[in-house]
Amino acid sequence: YDAMGTPGPVSGIAVRAASIIPTTTVATLAEAPGFAGTATGCSAAGGVLAMAPGATRARYAFAGRIDLGAVQPVRLISDIELLISEARDLFWQPSGTAMWTPPDARLWLGSTDAYGDVDLQVSVTDDAPETDTDTARWGPWQSFDAADFSGRAFRFRAVLGVESPDYTIGITGLTVTALQAA
Repeated sequence: YDAMGTPGPVSGIAVRAASIIPTTTVATLAEAPGFAGTATGCSAAGGVLAMAPGATRARYAFAGRIDLGAVQPVRLISDIELLISEARDLFWQPSGTAMWTPPDARLWLGSTDAYGDVDLQVSVTDDAPETDTDTARWGPWQSFDAADFSGRAFRFRAVLGVESPDYTIGITGLTVTALQAA
């Protein structure tokens, strides 16, 4: 708005948040392609973690954790490879296998108007989770894409959601990387 209250053109600002501090990777936790964690409202097969038919929400708890051995600051960065698609695609049989697989099969699955999200979350503890599995005090779940945390151990989960049962989410890559200042 200008000084007279008249709305102006829509504008946007792009900000790059590159770190000027050199970092080194201290841990990487990759769940794909096995997806051995606990799945609720979704399941894994053939390297794809997919929502159950008709589900609009699902949750996947990572099988692994990152344990730094002592309380330390760390930057966690998520990397998710996913496809939001229509649940009833004509190129697929009811069994979920392709009747015909073109060379660009992933392109055929996508939709430009499918609405969904994968919210990657972390919970932090300063306790030793491998020795105090029942007594470790885990903090609340917090959403993140890339963020700085301080703690000893970190557990992760992904919350999947679509706006309608007409859509579904398939995840083929799910990785968290922990970085520290070099």
